[in-house]
Amino acid sequence: MQNSTPQYLLDVKNLSVSFRNEKTVFKAVDDISFTIQPEKR
Repeated sequence: MQNSTPQYLLDVKNLSVSFRNEKTVFKAVDDISFTIQPEKR
């Protein structure tokens, strides 16, 4: 029987976030991956 609890609450792969203004592009996050697991009781 399989457990009905999700394996991860959040699973992020290859996240990149950049901000742009008139002169430049600022990379806040570049190619980050992480998971958040549910609390075990």
